Amino acid sequence: MQSINKLPVVVLWLSALLMLTSSCQHNYIVKGTTDASVFQGSSIALKVLTGRYQWTSLDSCEVTHGMFVMKGRMDSVVFATLFLDDIPVMPIIIEPGILHVNISSLSLSASGTRLNNELYDFLGRRNELQTRVTELGHTESQMIMDGASTDAVHHYVDSVYSVITDSMDLLLHNLTPFIRDHLIAFSSPH
Repeated sequence: MQSINKLPVVVLWLSALLMLTSSCQHNYIVKGTTDASVFQGSSIALKVLTGRYQWTSLDSCEVTHGMFVMKGRMDSVVFATLFLDDIPVMPIIIEPGILHVNISSLSLSASGTRLNNELYDFLGRRNELQTRVTELGHTESQMIMDGASTDAVHHYVDSVYSVITDSMDLLLHNLTPFIRDHLIAFSSPH
């Protein structure tokens, strides 16, 4: 009979333990590589936008032998920016896990966590679409120089541009709302 009376106490303790463990902070690690000769000794900072043009630093370190590491604890997922010597370089999402970053003269990439994989997949596809828009301008010029009629050129350019913008809309629509909302807020004037 006494074990039945202890059941509510055990349930209470288990509930309290569950609440404590579910509200614990999570660890993140940002491991980065850079062009060693170009960025050696540079300062890398992880910052979040906390107000109107107000950046708050979460962590910072120095590039040594082309590598850097930042570790920390977090309560929630945040959209952040990596700064290189006080210049914003690339967006990243701080979430539990190990994030691998590569900063080179030719490209920027982040991978290893779900949201960053999605973000950089989106950015790569968006860059491809932007390249297609740029190429469309060159194609339009070439068509005009080749003697195509103005109507044919405009029809072709309008139809291809429509496909590109539809693709961009679909790409944005399929993003996780967290990323989409932060990209829109990040790119709009404050």
